[in-house]
Amino acid sequence: KEQRFSNFEGRTPFWQELNIKYGDYSAGPEKDGTLVFEKTLPTPEPLMRNQSLYLHVFITKAGHSPNPRERSFIKREVIHGVHRLNKYKKKHYKVTANLLTGKSEQSEDDLKKASTMNYEILNFWHPNLTINLVDDQTRWTKGSLPPPLDQAVEFDSIGGFYLPILFFNNYWNLGSEYMPVNDTVKVKNLVE
Repeated sequence: KEQRFSNFEGRTPFWQELNIKYGDYSAGPEKDGTLVFEKTLPTPEPLMRNQSLYLHVFITKAGHSPNPRERSFIKREVIHGVHRLNKYKKKHYKVTANLLTGKSEQSEDDLKKASTMNYEILNFWHPNLTINLVDDQTRWTKGSLPPPLDQAVEFDSIGGFYLPILFFNNYWNLGSEYMPVNDTVKVKNLVE
């Protein structure tokens, strides 16, 4: 629910994969380097109140914890990424009618809204998110990366090397696949 995550106490991971090998293109059930997770969950209360919902992804080296309060935590061995799962989009309203019949194909509710507003901002949900752990062997140096790559590469403060790149890929999510969040939808699907 929070954009910043700091409290691991009493939290159960939504999804946990162990023993992932960095750069292993033969992992997963299809042996193509793809791991898929699918879950149906009740629509979270913050989404119903038009708030945002965030996914926090932690990747650690084997034997290390992402929790700063545990002894096995080492900051430079943890990759942390945050992605907002919902999207705010404008829904435009216009009074339209079929030129032949003179009747509108819009719902009564949309026609009422069209008479009082041009648009409203609604909360939308997409059921798919691709999380990429990018296997990049390029020898980048801090300060030499072109935009927008400079935002994705996180350098270690001590050794000058960079951490594996964690990338949330929603490029192929079509606008028509986004579903509005409202009282009628009681569960949400999420495929990662």
